Amino acid sequence: MSLYKGYQKAEDIEESRRSGKEQWKLRSRKKTYEPGLVSLITHSGTGSETLFVQDDDYLVMLGLLRESAEKFNISYYALSLLPNKILMLIRPGEKNLVQATGWIFSKYAAGFNQKYQRRGHLFQGRYRQSVCLDNAYLLAASVYIHVHPVK
Repeated sequence: MSLYKGYQKAEDIEESRRSGKEQWKLRSRKKTYEPGLVSLITHSGTGSETLFVQDDDYLVMLGLLRESAEKFNISYYALSLLPNKILMLIRPGEKNLVQATGWIFSKYAAGFNQKYQRRGHLFQGRYRQSVCLDNAYLLAASVYIHVHPVK
């Protein structure tokens, strides 16, 4: 797998694919928000903080994801909600991934903090993004999302 830093435009990614430099994925410090690019998004709770305490917490997150799909024109291909981590394979239809993820995570954190009468950050820093540049990595990311809860 290759690791490329600093890409932020779809043209740079596409040029990398055409030139044969990129084999599987793009993982960048800068987030890539181009519409149509499928990304593996991972986000964790702060430290050992549990994101989902009760079963209805999972339902709240699923409701936010469903609402975000309609509100922000996002397609979800795979999803795993673990007690301390969220894994998503998503494709934005518009250049609004940052707004969509910000909306999802801030809404959930605000509701969680209110419900459990707590303060402070629920999520650890920024989410991680790996862009799927070919079908092999798309399949690998999907398998990772589906197998990770068993692991």
